[in-house]
Amino acid sequence: MKRIWVCSFPGELFDKIGLRHKYRGEPWEEPYKHHIVPQRNVDALPHMERYMQGFPVSSDLFPEASAVYSKALFPNGRPVSMAGIAYIVNAQIERVFRAFDIGPGGMAPYPIYEGDEKTPISEPWWILGLGAQKRSLLPERCAKIRTIVEGKAGVEGKAGKPSIYRMWPTRRDDDLSFSADALAGADLWAEEGLQNALMMSDALGNRVIEAGLGDAFQIRPALVVE
Repeated sequence: MKRIWVCSFPGELFDKIGLRHKYRGEPWEEPYKHHIVPQRNVDALPHMERYMQGFPVSSDLFPEASAVYSKALFPNGRPVSMAGIAYIVNAQIERVFRAFDIGPGGMAPYPIYEGDEKTPISEPWWILGLGAQKRSLLPERCAKIRTIVEGKAGVEGKAGKPSIYRMWPTRRDDDLSFSADALAGADLWAEEGLQNALMMSDALGNRVIEAGLGDAFQIRPALVVE
């Protein structure tokens, strides 16, 4: 039986990361007090939701750079972090991802500076554009999944709304099932209607595990039903 891999991140991974950001056309954020992130324009929230759902998002909406305001927190051993609405990854993950199709957004070098906003830190980082989405989840075949929003059928020629699901936090191997549509296209993607998860092809997932990065992605195998 063929399989893919399901990944998620523990919530605390992106809590108090020790970075502040510079957005295009805006001044640098001040060092955060008590690690409280300054509130940004609420118009940015839909873009974050689209990014997390796997839809393409313009790189102009990402920060153009970050600066370290707490060396005790960044990178603190983490190979993946956040810059605004987007994931950023270290050189080890970049070396793994570069050989795979990780979506139309690809990867780009991401500048991170010391607190002076001028001196680059010693370790290179990359920002993930993502942008690939598939519709292969088989919720009726999943053992550990919760329905967050019930879908609605379309009426009078109008498209309906798909259900929205979330994985159980204590999921096990093969708790989720997908159709063969998961086997085509990008190696890294989001599933329509599945929150807080990224999917990886079998080849990419195995490479992530071989590189010792399985725990960073909380990676678990899932079944492909053909």
